[in-house]
Amino acid sequence: GVELLRSKSMERDSYDSGDWYNRVDYTLADNNFDKGLPRKDKDGDNYPLIEQVLGKHVKPSGADMATMVGFYQELAELRQSSRLLRLGSGAEVIKRVDFRNTGPDQVPGLIVMTVDDGINAGADLDPAIDGLVVMINATNAPQSISDFRDGNDQPIDLTSLQLSPAHHGGESIARDAVVNGGTLTLGAWSAAVFVKPQSGAQGSGLPVGKKTDLSTVPPFGDTAVYLKGFLDEWGNTNQMTFTSNFMYEFTTEVSSDKLGTTNVKIADASWGPLNYGSCNAGDKLVVGTPLTLCKGGDTGNIGLDLAKAGSYKFVFTAMNKDKPTLSVSFTEPVQSCKVLDTVAGNPLGYNLFVKGELSGWAAQPQYQLSYKGMDGDLAIYQAAFNYTGSTEFKVANEDWSKEYLLNGGGALKAETGYPFAFSQAGSANNSITLPQGLWSVLVKVDPAGAKAGTAVIQECSAK
Repeated sequence: GVELLRSKSMERDSYDSGDWYNRVDYTLADNNFDKGLPRKDKDGDNYPLIEQVLGKHVKPSGADMATMVGFYQELAELRQSSRLLRLGSGAEVIKRVDFRNTGPDQVPGLIVMTVDDGINAGADLDPAIDGLVVMINATNAPQSISDFRDGNDQPIDLTSLQLSPAHHGGESIARDAVVNGGTLTLGAWSAAVFVKPQSGAQGSGLPVGKKTDLSTVPPFGDTAVYLKGFLDEWGNTNQMTFTSNFMYEFTTEVSSDKLGTTNVKIADASWGPLNYGSCNAGDKLVVGTPLTLCKGGDTGNIGLDLAKAGSYKFVFTAMNKDKPTLSVSFTEPVQSCKVLDTVAGNPLGYNLFVKGELSGWAAQPQYQLSYKGMDGDLAIYQAAFNYTGSTEFKVANEDWSKEYLLNGGGALKAETGYPFAFSQAGSANNSITLPQGLWSVLVKVDPAGAKAGTAVIQECSAK
């Protein structure tokens, strides 16, 4: 009923309130607004606010409702007017669609989307046009745009654009929309589709602009980001690692003798321009709940209660540098293990071995990790072998085309969980010293490569 301006007379939850609140009048004589206060059991606490709203708004007329119905009909006709507004697959969207009013200089409230049907877009989906522009102006003033660029940062000719003939005359959602010398102008609170006519074969179209995948770009460039203050370490010790999607991460183990309250901030090495703390006095970081941070040297420290021994993972997300967030998750300490039963299958599609000084850096059968099943999206692999001594090692397949490291390389401790991820050929090895025992190397890895894996080396008693 939105297209009819239909109202439920302020009833926020009307599924069992009968026709009094739920009636729809398709004759457009009544939109059901202002039928009295809604049920007290549902909205009694909202009565003062509802009375204020009722005093400031008038009931729409039949003509108002008819205009809105016309707008929706116009939208449906526009969508039907071109296959470019019904692309049907994500691949076509990625190849053809671009957004033009973006970046730090964008006009707030103005959405400008282009859809390409030119020679570089592939199949000619709409023989009548070479592309189209969708503009939505959600501001109270006219807005204009004219500078579109292609993938080579060259200007796109917009002079042939014209308003779509699918728009209605008179009362139209494209109120005051005009094209003048390649400049597109749209009136306040309105929307429009402009088309680039095609004459004969496909033309140059409206190719997408040069794109940068910001999810792979560190928000602070080469500036190192630190978790400062954790366990009273206020220096440049706990450096966070940029992963993707504007996120920096830091994982550490906390032993039982370190439990209690600590304070943290996020900053660069010199406490310079990158300096984030609490927005409000007394702000505390709670496991599992992201906290919004504020920038500036005068913001306070962020409290954190360390109630349990185990692994703490901090994630600093700076998609919005003015209001980034910090979150922390907790993983229980790894407990003593069993040698798991091997099951059929191999989701990775290749075999894994512990390769190092203990195996002569070869793929020895006794050091092969066997498939043990799934833990959600992660495949579990385990090797168990008797060993004593010190060794450097990596986890790899037979021909070293797939190499993995625990915690990015370096010295490891038994009974400690570590991140498990691909390494570059020639990167530093892991190392560990183990007393005599039956040792398990257990890893969990995402066969699709979408999630980070985990690994642990444990003294393990056989079943």
